[in-house]
Amino acid sequence: MTINSTERPGRPLGVTLAIICSVIIFSFIPLVHVYFLLRIRHIMSFGPESVIGFNITGLSTANLLLEIGLAIAFLVIAIVTWRGRPAYMRHVFVGAVLLLGVIFTVVFVLPPLLQTPSLAETGLDSGQDAARQQAIDFLIATAIVSLYVVWYMNRGPARAFYRGYYLPDPDAEETK
Repeated sequence: MTINSTERPGRPLGVTLAIICSVIIFSFIPLVHVYFLLRIRHIMSFGPESVIGFNITGLSTANLLLEIGLAIAFLVIAIVTWRGRPAYMRHVFVGAVLLLGVIFTVVFVLPPLLQTPSLAETGLDSGQDAARQQAIDFLIATAIVSLYVVWYMNRGPARAFYRGYYLPDPDAEETK
């Protein structure tokens, strides 16, 4: 089977999966997280904490704005990467995935994992165990998606898609 060298390669399924999974991890989940935290903040504003029964710590506006900004910036990068032009967006996308993986881990995942408040401060709180498990799950998902993006975006089909053409087959040239 010979491939016409003037034919533009189509987007491989692996590139599609890499972009969709990373958009879910780095844009969709953070935006939904911010939405629910803002809804809870709004609901809590109608009554005293003792009536509602819980308190959300770490709900600083700066962290929420950082999360929104990073999610929207990554969404823009993913859209441009989806188009396939310019060719360097493959590298920008991989760099953004790795950078956001580190930022989300340090800023949003590690604090719930490292936080050990005393029982006198928080009382019996079943939400703390759920938040800890959610942070572990997000850390695992981030690692898996990041590794997949780095692996697939450096494979031949992805490179050909972003390059815009197939390289000549070295085996075909040797037989001539």
